[in-house]
Amino acid sequence: MRLIKLALISFIALALLVTIFSLFIPANVRISRAVSIRAHKDSVLELIKNQERWPEWNPAFAPNREHQQISSRFTGFSDSSVTAVWQQGNRQSIPTGWRVYYIPEIDSLTLHWYMDFHQPWYPWKKFESMFFDKAYGSMMEEGLGRLKKIVQGEAVSR
Repeated sequence: MRLIKLALISFIALALLVTIFSLFIPANVRISRAVSIRAHKDSVLELIKNQERWPEWNPAFAPNREHQQISSRFTGFSDSSVTAVWQQGNRQSIPTGWRVYYIPEIDSLTLHWYMDFHQPWYPWKKFESMFFDKAYGSMMEEGLGRLKKIVQGEAVSR
């Protein structure tokens, strides 16, 4: 009986310790990447706004992707940004956006892509968020690289 009582108290103490530690991990996480592109901001934003062309540059929407399909819904447009919400099955929706920083005097712009994750207080969800950069960051880098090649290739052919 003493062994069971010790095991139960140890389990509760460990669970409490893990929960307290997880409270120091932020609930809101933003993963972002940026790339410099030699193009006009309108050509970049038009490519992002055209969802039919996403499979050309966005790995999350590639036709040969083995994972469950992702649905996307635009939530906002401006002269320098596009925002959307992605949903994969019954998972939590992911707000994402692209922002163009353009200075007319310079012949290039910076395209910033971000994804926002809002996690509940559950310890396993907080610890899961520590791996988002590894999971989504490389996909974002690949997508920005493809988008850069497409936009700069179209600018050269004009």
